[in-house]
Amino acid sequence: MRAKTLLVLGVPVLWLATLGSSVAVIYMRHRASELSFQLSQERIRHARLEQAWGELQSEEGRRGSSSSGTGVATAVHAAPAPQAPTATRTGSQGDR
Repeated sequence: MRAKTLLVLGVPVLWLATLGSSVAVIYMRHRASELSFQLSQERIRHARLEQAWGELQSEEGRRGSSSSGTGVATAVHAAPAPQAPTATRTGSQGDR
C-alpha cells in the first residue's frame, strides 16, 4: 500500500522536475545566444573606439603637444561620432 502511494505521488513529482529542468535548459540556451550576440556587438564597438583612439593619438603626435592642452581638445572635438553597430539579429528580443 505504501509503495503504491509513493508511486502515485513520486512519478508526477519527478515528471514535473524533468519538465522544469527542460524549460530551464531552453531558457538558458536562449539567454546564452542573446549574450553572445551582445558580446559580438561590444567587440565591434571596442574595435571602432580603439581605431578612433589611435587616430586621436596620431593626430596629437602630428600637431605636437602643447602645454595648454589645446591640441588634445581640438582633436577630441574634431573626431567623428561613433557609428551604431550595423549587425542585426532576427527574432523577437523584447524590452530589457
